[in-house]
Amino acid sequence: QYVNELCDFLVLSVSKKSGLVRNSILGKRIDFCGRAVLIGGSYEIKPDEIGIPYKMLVKLYEPFILHELYYGKKTDKKSLEKELFDYNSTSLSIVSLRQLLSDIQKGHILPKGLDDIVIQCVKETIKDKVVIAKRDPCLHAESVRAYKPVFVLGDSIKMSPTSCEGHNADYDGDTMAV
Repeated sequence: QYVNELCDFLVLSVSKKSGLVRNSILGKRIDFCGRAVLIGGSYEIKPDEIGIPYKMLVKLYEPFILHELYYGKKTDKKSLEKELFDYNSTSLSIVSLRQLLSDIQKGHILPKGLDDIVIQCVKETIKDKVVIAKRDPCLHAESVRAYKPVFVLGDSIKMSPTSCEGHNADYDGDTMAV
């Protein structure tokens, strides 16, 4: 009996408009999300991929990037610490790295060496991960899909033309949330 009550409670907590998925994950008041204009990426983006701008990837995967920069074995800590000190006179710490990622999100220009380290870390971080992309209005199940993220420069989301039909999207200024 208690198992059935627990199961009913869990079903109610994740379903309908007030449920976890629609209320929290797809809502507008969430962290680690972004919205940008959709443009074509016909030859460089596969149908199961979505091109996400550098600034947006930094926001989406901030905890993973922080972990990789600070604790990761693939990041050269000595050069990162030197470049970070040259950039804003701070030592290598979680706080200074969060400030660095915040500067990237705001569009600040980084020195080439520091930018290369962060870009390499972002590319390494997004491997084997997915993002949920949706385009409002969500009229049917195909309006919300999961894609493999691909690093792109610029400020726009790139998508294969074969993936646009399910989202009822085209390249005339439509926006997508990721």
